[in-house]
Amino acid sequence: MGKNSMSVGLIGAGGIAHQHVAALVAHPGVSSVAVADVSEHALVSMSEKYKVSRVVTDYGRLLDDPEIDCVDICLPHWLHHRVCI
Repeated sequence: MGKNSMSVGLIGAGGIAHQHVAALVAHPGVSSVAVADVSEHALVSMSEKYKVSRVVTDYGRLLDDPEIDCVDICLPHWLHHRVCI
């Protein structure tokens, strides 16, 4: 990873997440995007559509990954607190 790039973990693969991941994979300052969602179907769809190479069904794996520089939470609002804590 270069000095001016970051690795982003995206939590959630539905609804608004598609707009977020499209912007992230196109951004020159983002070196990689990993996506977590409980739905394997949603992960496969996002991986194929946006060429995301790393997908996981447990968002905790993204939070624990030292390679991830920041996390973008794309879940329903009522789930944000649970994931952040």
